[in-house]
Amino acid sequence: MTRIAWIFDCTPIFLRFSPKKCIQFFSNFRHLCLTSYLNFSESADSAPTAAKDAGPPKFVSQFNQNNSFLEGQSCHLEARLTPVEDANLKVEWLKDGKPIPTGHRFRTFHDFGIVILDILYCYAEDSGVYECRATNKLGTDSISCNVSCDSQSGLILTPQVIQKKMTNDSH
Repeated sequence: MTRIAWIFDCTPIFLRFSPKKCIQFFSNFRHLCLTSYLNFSESADSAPTAAKDAGPPKFVSQFNQNNSFLEGQSCHLEARLTPVEDANLKVEWLKDGKPIPTGHRFRTFHDFGIVILDILYCYAEDSGVYECRATNKLGTDSISCNVSCDSQSGLILTPQVIQKKMTNDSH
């Protein structure tokens, strides 16, 4: 068996095979994705094959139970999910039954069987029930948890624009 090792700046680079038919190289929190047209379970001279359905989605871990934060702190929700190699798997995040708002404070990740939601500097309005729902052709699974963010006094969230009253005086 031939073994290939990648090294960058004298440090080994770890390889992972993604369900998206991509080789991912990891080194010091950087990654490079090279598209692969070969199915690695097949020989190089055979045609690529579609990934087989691995079964319905199943969360194999739960979120942290302590999800209570102070306003301004970050929230990190993480869980493991199978099947890992299913190109048809759709992951969505909900808050109180509605899709999470899009914005720079909400960051999601789904790859290698891991799902993550990071909420940067939580506000009291971010409190609620967060759900991660995974769906493929064979079924759906979801997990949820309650996130509580206590407000801090002194944090002003409303715009502080002084409005000048215009008068129509003719002097």
